[in-house]
Amino acid sequence: MRRGALLIVLILILASSISAQGEDLSASDLLEDANRSYQKGSFDLALQHLNRSLELDPDQAEAWVLRGEIALYNLSDRDLAAESFARALAIDPQNAKVWYEMGNSLSFLGRAEEALDCYNRTLAIDPNNEKAWNNKGLILGVFGSYEDAALCFGRAIDVNPDLAEAWQNRGNALRAQGMYEEALENFDEALKINSELGGSWKGSADVLRALGRDEEALERLDEALEIDSKDETAWNERGLVLGFLGRYEEAVESFDSAISINPGYILAWNNKGLALHNLRRPEEALECYNRTLAIDPHFVLAWYNRGRALYDLGRADEAIEAYDSALEADPSFYLAWNNKGVALVDLGRIDEAVECYEKAIGITPEYEIAWYNKASALYSQDRFFDSLKCYDEVIRIDPNDADAWHSKGHVLFKLDRPSEAIWCYDEALEIDPERAETWLSKGVALAEIKKVGEAMEACERAVEINPEYEAAWYRRGILAYGSGQVEEALELFSRAADLNPDHAEAWNNKGWILYTLGRNEGALDSLDRALEADPDLGEAWNNKGVVLSSLGRNEEALLCYNRTTELNPAHSSAWNNKGAALYNLGRYEEAVDCYERALEIDPVFIDAKANRVAALRKMQAVPSPQGI
Repeated sequence: MRRGALLIVLILILASSISAQGEDLSASDLLEDANRSYQKGSFDLALQHLNRSLELDPDQAEAWVLRGEIALYNLSDRDLAAESFARALAIDPQNAKVWYEMGNSLSFLGRAEEALDCYNRTLAIDPNNEKAWNNKGLILGVFGSYEDAALCFGRAIDVNPDLAEAWQNRGNALRAQGMYEEALENFDEALKINSELGGSWKGSADVLRALGRDEEALERLDEALEIDSKDETAWNERGLVLGFLGRYEEAVESFDSAISINPGYILAWNNKGLALHNLRRPEEALECYNRTLAIDPHFVLAWYNRGRALYDLGRADEAIEAYDSALEADPSFYLAWNNKGVALVDLGRIDEAVECYEKAIGITPEYEIAWYNKASALYSQDRFFDSLKCYDEVIRIDPNDADAWHSKGHVLFKLDRPSEAIWCYDEALEIDPERAETWLSKGVALAEIKKVGEAMEACERAVEINPEYEAAWYRRGILAYGSGQVEEALELFSRAADLNPDHAEAWNNKGWILYTLGRNEGALDSLDRALEADPDLGEAWNNKGVVLSSLGRNEEALLCYNRTTELNPAHSSAWNNKGAALYNLGRYEEAVDCYERALEIDPVFIDAKANRVAALRKMQAVPSPQGI
């Protein structure tokens, strides 16, 4: 008990002696203590000493400066720092260093205009403060004054050519002005001074990408990641470059690396979706866009990309909803207006689609894709003159748009202006001579103005470019048959049917030619293939009936003619042929009815007239039944 009491007394005495010593310390002593604590890394203790020193003597500029530096760089208390530097400047307004530090504090607080004023005050006192020039340049960059910013970084470099950050920052300012070669030189200079400067590796990668040097850009990003493998932005940029190189699987891996570092990194989620989209994995892409929107429901680009994924999945209604969400957030997003129009066309809502394209054009009058899509929508409504005007706008914007010239040719052909259509097709082929579909369209237009030889040459050119182009083989067959080249036409229709077994017209025409060559069984096989491909192809039913009639199978032929007239009651040949089958079966009265139907449709149908007369004669020659 006595020892315990003695220990308490000793502690009280010791505490009393410490308190007494502290009370005896002067402001300068406390400032020295603060400096010592600062050097040892005891920042909170240093701040305590400074506060006590300044209580004793608030006119110590040096103490206010140290207090500001500790607050700014060690405790991240920017408000305390700004307050401290302001007190120091009130005492010593010509201290360039304090103006510089005050600028830094205000920069961290987002008070850029005031920070810029502080750097200007610094440089007015000390024009050789390279860091002030550098930081002034950074502020000007925030304001978008990139040219002035580059000049400031240049002044910093003039003072200190080894200031790597200034080289890097001037590279960024030049890059923002589109001066990519000059920017690259600056990034390279920064890296010569400090090869560990990740920002210069990334900045130079971005410049190289803009210059189309993607492989080199990828190498630079790999260097940045060697320095800091946890740099999420470098992983994201690497994924973008890999995407430009078409290496989408690797791009996905890079975006995954960025996401593993920062699961809330919306750009990486969105970009991963784009890469998956390019890999034709829209379901997975959609999931990425959904993850993006779960993090930030107002991210317009993710809504837009979500719409694209839904559209590719055949979910046009949901795609429109996604585009509407994008447009609710940003009504000026012309790409979303255009894509909404595309989805509406798929749903047959053409008028609404046209309105969307007009919205896109109203926002960006030179947006040729919207003009083109509007033209196509109007074309689908047979509004050919309006469509033509839109295609002309596309051509005005881009005279080298082969699609627009080709489509304009189609419109002119529809307007019975084949010669002008041919001129448009020629313009398209001048731009893209390997465009098979344009050669075919030119061939069709040439045939329309009876230039069959040139038409055949154009179609031949189409199949030279694309030997698998069944439509061109088919058209060549039409031209050959029309020119009396029956055997060649047979080969051409056969080729078209081989390339596309569902090309009902090719099978039909092949069947008819086989019939004319007396190869009836082969003809029936081909006509059956035609009807398998298209059960509603009336011409194939009629032709099959003709073949069956020639084989004496008139009852079966009647079924074919009946099907033809069901599909097309105005098919005069089918009525005539049905009459012939009935005539062959001795059903003359029904035959006459069929011939008369044919003549109602085509009053100058010579065969029907002759057949009707023959049937009527048969009816007169047949004795009436005798009563019992």
